[in-house]
Amino acid sequence: MARTTDRRTRRRWPRVLMAATVVGLTWLLTGPVVWAAAEPPVDAGDVELLEAGDRDALSGGDGNTAFIVQLPEGSTCPGDSFHDQWRIQSFMVPTTADVGSLSYGVIGPEGTDQHALFGADFAARSFANVLTPANAVAGQPGRIETPPAFSFGVAAEEMITPGDYRIGIACTYFGTTALFWDVEVVITAASGGDPDELRWRLASAPEQAGRAPTSSDGRSWIVPTFVVVGLGAAAVPVATVVLRGRSRRLTPLPKESS
Repeated sequence: MARTTDRRTRRRWPRVLMAATVVGLTWLLTGPVVWAAAEPPVDAGDVELLEAGDRDALSGGDGNTAFIVQLPEGSTCPGDSFHDQWRIQSFMVPTTADVGSLSYGVIGPEGTDQHALFGADFAARSFANVLTPANAVAGQPGRIETPPAFSFGVAAEEMITPGDYRIGIACTYFGTTALFWDVEVVITAASGGDPDELRWRLASAPEQAGRAPTSSDGRSWIVPTFVVVGLGAAAVPVATVVLRGRSRRLTPLPKESS
């Protein structure tokens, strides 16, 4: 009788393992569908762009400008990555795109003119499918750590189309967007793919004038100015000003209102 029971137990284990495998695969395949049907994507608010160094508010820059995407305080994903399979993504898409409907692949949003944000270190690493810190148990909010500094250097080198874009951070479940935070920026890219020539600003910031003229070695000049006082041969130069800077990029000046 004991041997018969052992044989039955051994025959039952493969069935149990097969059933568990089926349940697991079913959850993996249908989990995103069930969640997407139950919870529509949520626009969770705006992000703020800060200078990567001193964390001051930033309204624009060029392709080399490093910036931090600051989420509202207390922002979290519905769950963590270890227990609940949530991931953190970045995106850069035209303002006409529906951010809530974005689907994410290995390197970022999938679709034409849809990109991830890239690190400011020019290592060509996209901020995609990032794991949250693990919680002690499942079902707890997933913490979002401050993303690394970004820049539009890679976007410039890829000759991104100038226009209006939405950039930000999203929480996804199996590539499906759950909630996101973003801000609108305006990109102006010169031909040639040079990050120095790309210009961007917040859509809420005023349009700005171009750079001051520069010499071939990158030094800025102001042409000498003479004020002539007196009559005839008695004319005397009152002031001569020559300013020479070492910075190869200047902060754009506000456009004068008419």
